Amino acid sequence: MDTADGFLKADAVICATTAPEALSLVDGFPDSTRGFLEGIRYSSCCHVVFAVDRHPLPKGHYFFMFQRKGDSFLDCYLDSTVGSPRSAPEGKGLIHAYPAEDHSRELFGLSDEQIKRRVIDEIRKYTPSMPEEPLFTRVYRWERAVCLPPGGMMRRLHSLEAEGFPGVPGLFLAGEYLELLSSMNGALKSGFKAAADVDEYLAAPTPRREKTG
Repeated sequence: MDTADGFLKADAVICATTAPEALSLVDGFPDSTRGFLEGIRYSSCCHVVFAVDRHPLPKGHYFFMFQRKGDSFLDCYLDSTVGSPRSAPEGKGLIHAYPAEDHSRELFGLSDEQIKRRVIDEIRKYTPSMPEEPLFTRVYRWERAVCLPPGGMMRRLHSLEAEGFPGVPGLFLAGEYLELLSSMNGALKSGFKAAADVDEYLAAPTPRREKTG
């Protein structure tokens, strides 16, 4: 295992990253595993969060979604404090805006201030009570926001697991791309499974370790 101080010997390693990062970190994947990882795709999102001094959406509402593509460059925006009031001081709001993927990629190249202005102006077209100047703004550029599993992914994964996926002795993978529901919960579930597999691997006799991954 590579560390800031050099290589550290390990009997087992869990690689808990996205699929592209696993490919860049690990040498020696068999072609079947490499092909599987190369087939994993991710959507992109420029997630913008505004702290505001009031709740701009109508009372009892917290979510505004655009039904038709082309109505706006935003997919939706919401006030998360309506559902989670303790996430901000009483009376304040946290507005989360999610541009569509193609527009997110365009926004990535702009400054935070430019993104802030464009998104606020867009929200105010539909919610005029949105403050022109927020208390603060946070811009998150997520190149890999959500895993988009290809068709038949789980069937292929089960076949690979029967062959000893990922195919590198002592290496175990964890990530949302290994579960049917590609989400944070899916990533956690894969991590628990990887830990259990490591425990079983380390308890096995050495000859068995050399044959399994």
